[in-house]
Amino acid sequence: YDFVCLDGMTFMQGKVKIHLEDNASSKLEEKRKKELALIEQFNIGESGWGALGSILKRITLALNHLCHRGIITVMTAHSTNRSKVFSEEYTPAFQGQDFTIMLPAFFDHIGYLRHRFQNDIQVYPSTISFASNDGSYMAKTCNAHLRKSGICDFPKIMKIIQQTEVDE
Repeated sequence: YDFVCLDGMTFMQGKVKIHLEDNASSKLEEKRKKELALIEQFNIGESGWGALGSILKRITLALNHLCHRGIITVMTAHSTNRSKVFSEEYTPAFQGQDFTIMLPAFFDHIGYLRHRFQNDIQVYPSTISFASNDGSYMAKTCNAHLRKSGICDFPKIMKIIQQTEVDE
């Protein structure tokens, strides 16, 4: 493959967390389950949160390895307002701080997609920004040509990245 896209890392994280919760619940004895509230039966505990972060890091590291082999990798995630935890107002929506803090180390480019509207109707494609001038969202690029916001046009973005790599 020349291109791999993991569309929905936020969704994948949810599925992994459900698996960890089910695993924690299955280890409880039936008698103990009856004594606990439903929410306590699925509590993954501190070790579960560490496992969740570790699994997400391993998946992201696998994408990183593919990138080092010349395969273009893209990972998408929903965003959330985290202004109380991070310096950016909006960051990728991942539970736990450690994984989100490490994201810039895994990726050369982090783009933030914004919906576009015309006459109160959402239109596609969205706009993308690889640089947050006001620090309101997580974004990253070392490519000066990608620092401007624009229409999310992957072929154009890839052409800019590949041309810059050739020039360097």
